[in-house]
Amino acid sequence: MACGLSTGAGAVLKPHPGSSPVVYGAGAVGLAAVTAARNSGAPQIIAVDRRESRLALARRFGATDTGRRAG
Repeated sequence: MACGLSTGAGAVLKPHPGSSPVVYGAGAVGLAAVTAARNSGAPQIIAVDRRESRLALARRFGATDTGRRAG
């Protein structure tokens, strides 16, 4: 779990000003990335996953938009 959190958060801790990250996969790593993006002030955070339950979690963690990936 700790590895997933540091990996996801590390991916978005220093975004370019005004950038809007897209996170593919809303598991442990993806949710950490969503949280870090929210904490860094990203204006729009997009989470993509196959499972609606994970997208609901992503919204709770700070995703502003979500979408389902086919497959």
